[in-house]
Amino acid sequence: MDPRQADALVLRYGLDDQPARSYRQIGRDLGVSDHTARSLVERAQAQLRLLLT
Repeated sequence: MDPRQADALVLRYGLDDQPARSYRQIGRDLGVSDHTARSLVERAQAQLRLLLT
């Protein structure tokens, strides 16, 4: 998994003991658009699903 994808997942679901963040907040934190942030999260989720099947 790409490190940015992992970071996006951590931020989206609050896995860093912080509140879950919106795509807009994730984009701001990672320096990308909210659309790109959503894509990063979706690709990371797809990769995790493949590992679990």
